[in-house]
Amino acid sequence: MMTTPGATESAHAVLDAMATARRIRPAHASLIDAFEQPLAIRAGLADLFANDPIPLPEINLELIAQGGSVLTGDDLARLEPWLLHATRELLPVLESSFPNGEPFRKLATAAATGELSVREASRALLDGDAAKLEALGNAVGVPAGYLMLSLQMIAGAAIAGLASQLGDQLESTSWSHGSCPVCGSSPSLATLSRKDDVQVEALVGGGGKKHLHCGLCGHSWRFQRNACAGCGNEDPHSREVFYAERAKHERIETCSQCKGYLLCVDLREYEKDPNLQALPLALVHLDIIAQEKGFGPLSPATWNTFS
Repeated sequence: MMTTPGATESAHAVLDAMATARRIRPAHASLIDAFEQPLAIRAGLADLFANDPIPLPEINLELIAQGGSVLTGDDLARLEPWLLHATRELLPVLESSFPNGEPFRKLATAAATGELSVREASRALLDGDAAKLEALGNAVGVPAGYLMLSLQMIAGAAIAGLASQLGDQLESTSWSHGSCPVCGSSPSLATLSRKDDVQVEALVGGGGKKHLHCGLCGHSWRFQRNACAGCGNEDPHSREVFYAERAKHERIETCSQCKGYLLCVDLREYEKDPNLQALPLALVHLDIIAQEKGFGPLSPATWNTFS
């Protein structure tokens, strides 16, 4: 039986990371305050779903080889109980976390009465169907931005649980793309890993292995070190790296070909690995720098989208 999502180990880890981020980046405090509880509950739900067995989708190796994700074309029926559970848990938290919580209350009512199909809306989110999301929001009197944020939390929790259950099946696939192999979403963050015990300087060239982290479900996968995750561009003349002052372990990787950017942190410079769900909220100053230079985030989110 599922327990309270806020009581899981991952939920506590998010809360601890948020407290640290608030102390280190006091300028981000209001943003951290707004997302602290929703992200903690989402993390807790992902833990609960990971331990709630469901029929798993078959991994289509031919589709994977062509760049399709596990959930490409999936109707998400197997995830519907989780999506509805996450809807009930997260929307009240979002309502109480933001100054204008009324749209989240409307979404909760629409989902409870069946006026809004969370499964249909989640499928539109995965498909990147902005027109359909806008239409679904309009039908229940909610701006598309509120629906998008709600779905990123709700579907993100459910798909994170699925990714955990897929486990070894995912590890056995050959995946070299810049999008998530589970849900097809773009990465929100990259990391350079600590050196393994078996690695030697001659093999790693002084640098860690690069991993991308999905902006929706949080799944991580290995990626080519010197390629753009947005378009695959490997030309060093059209890719640049920018750093914040006195923090070269936190950087912005930009691509002039697709005009996208991705934040990247070097884990070798951290005493312990940061919580990757909370970390983007401590790096918003880098988003501001990148967007002032004319680049856009590969994985747009409420906290990194500025007018």
